Amino acid sequence: GSVLRILDLNSVVLALVLGLIFLVLFEIMRIHVSRGRTPPGPRPFPFVGTLLDSIKDPMGSARSIHQYGEMATVYIGRQPAIILNTLQITKEALVQEASAFSGRPELPVIDWITNGLGIILVNGHSWRQQRRFALHTLRNFGLGKKSAEERVIEEGRYLVDEILKEEGTAFDPQHVVQNAASNIICSIVFGDRFEYDNKRFAYLLKILNENFMLTGSPLGQIFNMVPFIKHFPGPHQKILQNANELLGFIREEVKEHRQTLDPENPRDFIDAYLLEIEKVCIFEFVYQIY
Repeated sequence: GSVLRILDLNSVVLALVLGLIFLVLFEIMRIHVSRGRTPPGPRPFPFVGTLLDSIKDPMGSARSIHQYGEMATVYIGRQPAIILNTLQITKEALVQEASAFSGRPELPVIDWITNGLGIILVNGHSWRQQRRFALHTLRNFGLGKKSAEERVIEEGRYLVDEILKEEGTAFDPQHVVQNAASNIICSIVFGDRFEYDNKRFAYLLKILNENFMLTGSPLGQIFNMVPFIKHFPGPHQKILQNANELLGFIREEVKEHRQTLDPENPRDFIDAYLLEIEKVCIFEFVYQIY
């Protein structure tokens, strides 16, 4: 019995080793084929790409990219990314060929926390609709106009007052500067600003920063390589927890706006969005009838 158990264990270990060797060989072949179709760049490692170089020496890695010419390829995990090294070729790609380069990368960690919704990292018809509406609405609320400048100047006064409270002593300005920038956005989206000593708002900014750090960290890159780990416990679950807290705050704001909505006088971006939803629903209802 013990001999059979040892043989079974050896068989399992052998199968795992052979499977791992097969996966590595397959990944090496995939990288070889991919490199033949893309601009030159540093040699990637299986599964992790060129991330090890970036983590070990970020600035040195960034500077070395120029040796590969106008365009270079790096691998973020298993995903190739093309870096444009000159102003001329960047203009050609993003201005002259803008429609061909207007897509967004597919990042599993972002899809996980947004369910593929929003306008930042999505593609296709939905993104075009959302972007068109967002730009139109933001212009209506003063983006790029004098009224937006007035919002910035007003918040600048609050920022100066907050800094003066320190009475010339050394302090970390990150919190107040971040509050000021966030308040300008909040005044357009939510129709109101938050005091600098508002603990709930400070906490939301803290977890938003935390998520930016986590999604861009090695942990976030590992998630993008093996997204099925979302089904298991671990430090990556903190990303989803933070995102849900932020969404909870936004849902509360939307609920309050819905209860006080005046169709004749939209106050902010949320009001405009709610009215657009009603308009689209009515249009679709009429379309289905006729």
